[in-house]
Amino acid sequence: MLGRLLWLGLDVKLALEADLLFVIDRHLEERAEVILADMRGCPPARGFDRVEVPGERERRIREEAGGVIHIPERTWTDILALRDELA
Repeated sequence: MLGRLLWLGLDVKLALEADLLFVIDRHLEERAEVILADMRGCPPARGFDRVEVPGERERRIREEAGGVIHIPERTWTDILALRDELA
């Protein structure tokens, strides 16, 4: 019986810690969004139409590509040649 109570106590403790981590994670995410919005609100450098943060362009390109990775023909030919060489 004591063993079961200890496991129950551990389950409750882990559940509470998970809830706390979620709250902390949510708070950090909100703070990060405020900082990113501030950065994006800065005037862009000459020759650019907006300020981007690291990874933003890559995420946009991935979404626009619809899951398709565009590989130059020459690169693809090299990949296939390497595959054949190693097979």
